[in-house]
Amino acid sequence: HEFNGITQYDMIWSDEVIDRLKSLRKSNHVFAKTKGIIFSNGEWHDLMFPQEFPLDYVIESYNRHFNTKYTKEDLANRPLTLWQTYFMHCSVFESLAGWLSVLVKEVYPWANQPPYKTNWGFIGALTERAESIFFALQKDLDISEIGLHHSGEILEALKISKEHYGSRMSPANKYSVKEIKAYSTKRIMRKLRAIKKRIKS
Repeated sequence: HEFNGITQYDMIWSDEVIDRLKSLRKSNHVFAKTKGIIFSNGEWHDLMFPQEFPLDYVIESYNRHFNTKYTKEDLANRPLTLWQTYFMHCSVFESLAGWLSVLVKEVYPWANQPPYKTNWGFIGALTERAESIFFALQKDLDISEIGLHHSGEILEALKISKEHYGSRMSPANKYSVKEIKAYSTKRIMRKLRAIKKRIKS
């Protein structure tokens, strides 16, 4: 496929949105869930929560990866694209994913430990803001509103809670990185053995 997208599970779809996505033809055009401006008059948008997230570090990581020299001032008057809801050309997605795969290794586990929040959802929220910074700094991208909206009714219907944003601590605050990797490897090996067993039977 030439284009692909990401959306959160609690979004309401409509025929209008589907027609909008089908109309996408240009590789530099991105449909996204937007709200206001990410950085304006020397201030971050409130939803970026600059007091809670290491946003300056995220920009530094972006600069290292893409060999640029941006500052937060370069975000001025660009749209805020939170909520991990996008439809874009595959080349844009590959660029974004390539950087995020580096960023998450750079920030974990220290960005999920005090003085930052220690719950399960925090790294995901940080990644969400990193994506917003990515789209804002990609100045050649034309970003338009996608038209999807959250619905609390979907959460209720699916019986989904958001405990990962509560007091439940993430592995970063219980185990060392070495222990987490060892545990993950063991789980993968168990799954592979189970698959091989099913194939043989």
